[in-house]
Parts: sequence; structure tokens; C-alpha cells
Amino acid sequence: MKRSILSILLALVLLLSLAACGGGGGSSAPADRPEGIWTGLFTKFVGDAAQDTTPFTLELKSGGKGVHHRDDLDLDVTWTLDGETFTMQEKFLGMTLDYTGTLKGNALNLFNGDPEDPFTVEYVYSKDGKPVPALSGGAADEPSAPVSGGEAEGPSATITGSVEGELYDAGHVTVLVPAGWKAFPQSDVFAEEEGAVNPDVLRVCKGGETDWDLFSKPSIQINYWGPSVTGLPAGKDWYDDTEDLPPITTGEHHWTGFQGVSMGSKLIILFEDLGNIQYQATLWYETDAGSISLEDPDVQAILASPFPSDGTVATGAPGEEPSGGEEPSGVEAVEANYDWWMGDWYGWWCMKNTGGIFAPIEANGICFDAYARISVFYDDTGMITFWDTETDLNAPLSNCWVTFEPGTDERGRMVADSGAFFDAGSWLSAFTVNAGKIEK
Repeated sequence: MKRSILSILLALVLLLSLAACGGGGGSSAPADRPEGIWTGLFTKFVGDAAQDTTPFTLELKSGGKGVHHRDDLDLDVTWTLDGETFTMQEKFLGMTLDYTGTLKGNALNLFNGDPEDPFTVEYVYSKDGKPVPALSGGAADEPSAPVSGGEAEGPSATITGSVEGELYDAGHVTVLVPAGWKAFPQSDVFAEEEGAVNPDVLRVCKGGETDWDLFSKPSIQINYWGPSVTGLPAGKDWYDDTEDLPPITTGEHHWTGFQGVSMGSKLIILFEDLGNIQYQATLWYETDAGSISLEDPDVQAILASPFPSDGTVATGAPGEEPSGGEEPSGVEAVEANYDWWMGDWYGWWCMKNTGGIFAPIEANGICFDAYARISVFYDDTGMITFWDTETDLNAPLSNCWVTFEPGTDERGRMVADSGAFFDAGSWLSAFTVNAGKIEK
């Protein structure tokens, strides 16, 4: 009897073992669990074939948790896997960044936005280090219709030499678009209506057809600041490998500036201050699909062309250097009314010289609502605390120490000495804010 019972138990064990092994029925073994280290192979914009191989990894832990190691950051994530559909949420700067994608075998492809948007970044990972293709195409694929590109409008014109083209009115500024170039209006991130363009900015691309070409072909962007706005020209400290350029004259425009590198892109930044009117020209002069130079006739024609669309007349003499933070000559500095500075302020903040998933935010000129509280202490020093819609006064974006000095009117001026961004250490150099240039 005992032998019979033992025989039955052994038979059951054998059947269970055969069932666990799949027998001969053809069912596949379960896939490997996704937990472990996923090596980042490259990132790329959906609309661009170029790949960025800056190292990054994704560590997936049990319980749907993990850590994303990218851009010198270690960011906590949560994740889920439903079949081959992988979703992930990443915490950063008080915000939640959503990723979606697919996990097939040892390949993981994630998007930080709409996979059809050319400005979305695709992250490509491999669990065994073997090559994994991107799911998105790029500039080499058949592109869709232009997202924001536009044909030049208005009369034809010859600005300098024999360069011909058409004048494009962006709204507040008009710029020449030479033959073989195309105008691309830029989004107005502060407009209430969806799809509005910025009337103060226009980008023209040599050989451009769609927005995707802005990533791979030479282009020039003109920024215009009219009488009611004080321009904020790009600072040299935003760029790497900077070198000052000699003054440049194109037509009636007299430019000063420098060249530098941002995220691998070689740029020339030019600025002109005409008192009540200011211009900035940004040249992406060396790209994968070609190059331009300041000696090119069509480049000089573009730089000679900008003018206010409403006919505003400049009050400053061409070629004047920007005034910066220096006191105007012949004006005596007066003591400041420090109480005027104290209180709450509203404005916005933008990202500069970024990388990774923040590159498309900078490329589109997106800024965020921001708030500030200025405190004034007894010894003429104070502090600015900045926060936005994702942070608050108790856990702010930044704290910055300031001092208050006599200025050109009774309100004086404020000088920022040092500050920290999210406890990341010193992040800014000294700058000056004159009361006469702002409205409370």
C-alpha cells in the first residue's frame, strides 16, 4: 500500500515537472523580468536622425520603482509594464515627467512626449548591450507637412548687392528671406490662443522645407525688442568656447557679438542697441547639412534687413554699445528707496544651455510663470526667493542674496551677489537690476 501511494506521488511530480517545462505542446517560456540595469545607447529627437550618445542608464527595481541616471542626475521613477507597453513617471524639480514606449526582449524605447512630435526625445536602451534601433525616423524619412514653416510674404526686395528675396513680416519686425531660404515663425508661449506665433521673432533657414530642417541646416534667428520692452541679449556665460568678434556693419546695422558652442552647435550671437530698439541675431552657421558665414552675401543681406514693421524710428545712434549696468554719464546717483523693492513680484523663467529632455524646451523658447519675494534687511542687503507653479515659497526654485545701492532715481538699484538653484550650489554671476527699467 505504501509503495502504491509513493508511486502515485512520483507520477504526480513527474506530470507537474512536464507541465512546468512546457512538455511538447509548443508554448513558449515566460519572458525575462524587466528588473535590472538598462544601458542607454543614445537619445534623439523624433524629427532628427542625429543621435546623442551621452551616457545614461535606467535601473528598474521590483515593485515598480527605479532610478534614471541621466544628465549627471539620479532621478526616482515609477514604472509599469502591460504586455509590451512600458510607461514611466520621473520626478524632477517638483514636476512629474511622463514617458511611454515599448519593451521587446532586450530592447526598450521610451518617448518623453508625443511620438509624432518632432521635438519629442526618444531614449533607446539595451539590457545586454547589443544595438537597438530607434522607433522614430528622422530627417532622412519622408517628412509630414511643415508644422510652423511659412512662405515669405510681402514685396520682393534687394537689400544689399545683388541678393534678391521677399520681405517677411513677423508682426512687429520685418526681415528679408533670400531666394533659397524659408521663413519659420516661432511660437508665442505667452499667448492665450493656441498656435499663436511670436511677432518679435523670426527664424530663416537656408534650404529649409520643414521644422525638422532647423536641426540640420544653417539658419538665422532675428529677435526684436521694441520701445516698450528692454532686450535681454544672450550672455557669453551661457555658451562654451566663446570668442569675441570684431564689430560688423551690414547696411545701416552695426553689430557686436561673439561666437560659441551650445550643446554641440556652433553659434554666432550678434547684438545691436539703438536706444528704444534692440536686435539680436543668432546664426547656426555650421551644421550637418551645410554651413554659412558672415561673408556670404545672403547672410549679410539678412543682417542688413531687419526693421520695425510699424515704422518705429530708433532714438539711439547706430553702433552704440548697450548701456548694461553702468550709470549714464552726467547723471548723479541718488540714495535708494529700499522699501520700493520689498514685496512680491511676478515674471517668468527660462532654461538656457540645457541638454537631454530639456533641449526641446529651450529650442522652442518655452518659459514658465514665476514669482519672487524680495526681502530687505537693515544693512541694505536682502534676498530674492523665486518659485513657480510647481514649487512654493517654502520649497522654492532659488534663493539669491542681493545688495541695494544708489541708482539714477530715488528707487536705486539691486545687485545680485550669489545664489543657488535647488540647492545645487553657486549658479549665477553678479547682475544688476535698475529700477528705471522695470515696472512693479
